This record gives sequence, structure tokens and C-alpha cells, in this order.
Amino acid sequence: MLVDIRWHLLSLIAIFLALGLGMLIGTQIAHSGALEAEQMRLAERLEASLTALRGENRSLREELTSAQEALGHERAFSDLVLQALVAGTLEGMSVDVYVSPGHATAAERLLRLLAEAGAQARVSTGTPPGEMAGAATLVLWAGDGVMSSVAIPTGAVVAVPGAGQGLARLGQRADVIPAVETPLGLWALMERLRTGVAPKDAAAVLKERLGP
Repeated sequence: MLVDIRWHLLSLIAIFLALGLGMLIGTQIAHSGALEAEQMRLAERLEASLTALRGENRSLREELTSAQEALGHERAFSDLVLQALVAGTLEGMSVDVYVSPGHATAAERLLRLLAEAGAQARVSTGTPPGEMAGAATLVLWAGDGVMSSVAIPTGAVVAVPGAGQGLARLGQRADVIPAVETPLGLWALMERLRTGVAPKDAAAVLKERLGP
């Protein structure tokens, strides 16, 4: 009799467990459609966001390309103006140009300007001599510190991009011309080579040269 009651209880428990499991499965099946629909909506929103980002990225690339083209046109125009201003001003001058290793391309713009001015430029990527030997000495420092320990010859011209920070030690030996990557910096450099004196206010000298 005791065994029959136990089996009866186990049967009841099994029935209730089966009912509970069936209800759980039914609930999951009932909600599966809603879950799939939500997943579809989420996927659609993500796809729309990616499409918008692709369009924005494409627009930014186009703007960058346009800005680079405009910058190239402005640089070409400024180079033409500079070449007209310095034409023949350094006729017969010999200039030794020392460029920090790996940055020879940075000197191309300067060399074109020197050629237009009539100067004879000799380019070297080696170490400049401790003393000048007849020709004007120009050191194009690319700003990476490569030449920071080089003995710059007295009377040389050191051309640097940017503000020329960290070159205070050269103040007693050489003229430092900053911002040579800009038209005004290049103009100041050419004036220093022409007159032997670095202009204190390159913009004022340029305005005076252009006239009223």
C-alpha cells in the first residue's frame, strides 16, 4: 500500500512537471515570433546606421580631396609669386645645402626657388663642415632632431619648419629661419641669403618690396 502511494505521488509530480514544461515551451513558442521581429527591426536599424556612416565617410573624403586640391593650387600660386619676386636676386651665388638624412624631398621646393633666383646650389645629405668654405652654407633641418648634435658652421643659415624650438643654442653661430614650409618663411630665407641679414619682420619687408 505504501509503495502504491509513493508511485501515485511520483506520477502526480511527473504530470505537474510535464504540464509546467509544456507551458514554458508554449510560452517560448508564442514569443518566438515577437523575438524574431525585434531582431529584424534591430538589424534594419543597424543597416540604416551603417549606410548613413558610409555616406558621411564618402562626403568627408570628397571634402578632404577638394581641400587638398585647393591647397595644392594655392601653393602653386604662391610659388609662382615667390619665383617672380626672387628672380635673379642671387645671381652667381653658390649655396651649399645640407639636408638631414631621409628628407631630401623636403628641399625640392627650396631648390627650385634658389634656381629661379640664379643661385648655384650644391645639395648634400652628409654632415656640414665645422667652418664655411667660400659658399653660403644652408642647413635644412627637417625638425626630427637628426642634426641636433651637428656642429653648425658659424655664419650658416639654418632653415627649419615650424617655430624652430630647441635651436636657441645656434643663436650665436647661425641665423635660424623658422617656418620654411610656408611662403613667408621661404621669403625670409631668400632675403637672408640676398642681404646677409635675417629680416626681423619678413611680412613688413615683403609689403615694402611689393610697394603701395
